[in-house]
Amino acid sequence: YLEFNTEYNVDRLFESTGSKLDRTNGYVPNKRSVFWADSLDYPLIKTPDAADIKYLQSIITLCKKTSTHLVLYSAPIFRYDKHFKNAEADSIIIELAMKNSVRYIDLKMDTAFNDPALFADITHLNRKGSDQFTLTMTGLLERPESLPP
Repeated sequence: YLEFNTEYNVDRLFESTGSKLDRTNGYVPNKRSVFWADSLDYPLIKTPDAADIKYLQSIITLCKKTSTHLVLYSAPIFRYDKHFKNAEADSIIIELAMKNSVRYIDLKMDTAFNDPALFADITHLNRKGSDQFTLTMTGLLERPESLPP
């Protein structure tokens, strides 16, 4: 898990999350629900600023330097177009991926994830949604366009 404005030691990240993921088979349940999603007003997804872009670019550069195949992705968000849509943020990520020849998989509005029964809350998949996400990503990553150049 990576987020903007934070530098991570990737080895330590995997050490700290590894045992928890081992105990849960890679899935930590969330008890929330999306039934109330239409009644709430969510802020837009933050538009990446210069520091955010610099951090992402440094990750891309490090991956290229170490011959690590990098795939960027956006996870499904329930009704992203209604609650979170930020075209500027989307275009910045797409442009950065294209400029660096990095594959970007955008599942924020994927129609396979339109069912609220797949979400624990508006931004987190539940077990059923997580299983579907795994199958979807596996299928996408097996396609030739996801192979490194």
